[in-house]
Amino acid sequence: MMRSSAAPADRGEGGQPPRWSRLIPWVFVGGFAIVIAVNGALIYYAQSSFSGLETEHAYDRGLDYNRTLEAAAAQEKLGWRGDVALAPAADGQYELAVLFADRLERPIDGLKVEAHLLRPANAGMDLDLTLHGQGNGRYAAAVALPALGQWEIRIVARDHQNSWQKSERLFAK
Repeated sequence: MMRSSAAPADRGEGGQPPRWSRLIPWVFVGGFAIVIAVNGALIYYAQSSFSGLETEHAYDRGLDYNRTLEAAAAQEKLGWRGDVALAPAADGQYELAVLFADRLERPIDGLKVEAHLLRPANAGMDLDLTLHGQGNGRYAAAVALPALGQWEIRIVARDHQNSWQKSERLFAK
């Protein structure tokens, strides 16, 4: 019989493959085990940290979009400006203040000002406030926040003919 010209396979003693080649299937098993463990951890953290935040009546809010655009155009034409500030006050409370001015930088007094404080990541912590005029276009109220961190503050101001609103995110430390 003729010998093959192909080189013989590298075999160890007794015709067995070397030890490292027997580990190759276990390397694949270990790699898949790592992928499965990481995916499992990501799924666990995603499920355990979900706050359940969702938009209520999303369809109805979408239908109101044109009215929102019209109101924004009317507000722009009005020319009011409101600077919002949230600062620590006594007894662990905060002071929410808004300084209103018109297009010519004159203070605006005589407004009915309401504030809606929304917690972006936690439902059930929302607050509604009425800000009281302090003269010279400044309106303020004290508020005890249920949690520190980021808050979305929506200010709505009205006089006898006009309505103005602003939404801003502030951080309570």
